[in-house]
Amino acid sequence: MSNLRFAVIGGDLRQVYLANYLFKKGHTVIVYGLQHPQLVKGCIPAVTIQQLISPGTHIVLPLPVTKDGVSLFISQTDQTFTIEQLKDLITTSNPIYCGVMPKELAAFCEYRHIPYYDLMADSAVAIRNGIATAEGAIAHAIFESTSNLHKSQTLVIGYGRCGKVLAHKLAGLQAYVSVAARKPCDLALAESYGFRPIPMNRLKRNISRFSFIFNTVPAPILTSDLLSKLPPNAVIIDIASVPGGTDFNYAKKHNLCARLCLGIPGKTAPKTSGEILAEAILNNSL
Repeated sequence: MSNLRFAVIGGDLRQVYLANYLFKKGHTVIVYGLQHPQLVKGCIPAVTIQQLISPGTHIVLPLPVTKDGVSLFISQTDQTFTIEQLKDLITTSNPIYCGVMPKELAAFCEYRHIPYYDLMADSAVAIRNGIATAEGAIAHAIFESTSNLHKSQTLVIGYGRCGKVLAHKLAGLQAYVSVAARKPCDLALAESYGFRPIPMNRLKRNISRFSFIFNTVPAPILTSDLLSKLPPNAVIIDIASVPGGTDFNYAKKHNLCARLCLGIPGKTAPKTSGEILAEAILNNSL
């Protein structure tokens, strides 16, 4: 692959390691909204957004792209960059790499024939990020509990990519793992790996025995009706996308430990996660 010019913008610590990886692979890397001791000196800081983007520049947007719908997510400096400013600068020669692009920006790119690639829609990225997510979720559970995971009754709700990895990691810690899911094929697969399968419509009659619950389903699963049956020392780690699947208001009111843990890869394994994203970018350079 020939030398490419990348503009890496804002985001969290993952973007630092992503930029480092691209530079170490021999590419030119311009950064904006990134300032960290781990950022390699070869990455060139842009003072203005005009210095950042030129014809042929590949643009790596922050993950998430935005938190307020107006500006790109920048957490490490006081620099700003709005979505409208980005629209004014990009052309068909500026491929964009991002995670969960806002619909308005995606529509703009499609209308202007600007190529973009959603890293979070990449199956390989999702599977590899699932490892960091599972490890981070387990770390959160250990921190929040006064009991061992070892030989504990543990429930994983949902048996998608994250749920599968999480169940296997928990089993590796010798927890007794049950899996709740809707699809019979998911329940059968979970059972084939030695996990106790629980159909979702039977969750209510089983939930009272679990000390640890990990939810991966972005739907109202852990309602007040179910939470009322939990032991007082239970720990709930919800890793589903906002707003999660737990009635957090009920949990708070009744002193249950329930945590919505978002963006785990960027918090607990930013180096690995950033390099996973960088590899995906290079594998799919548009």
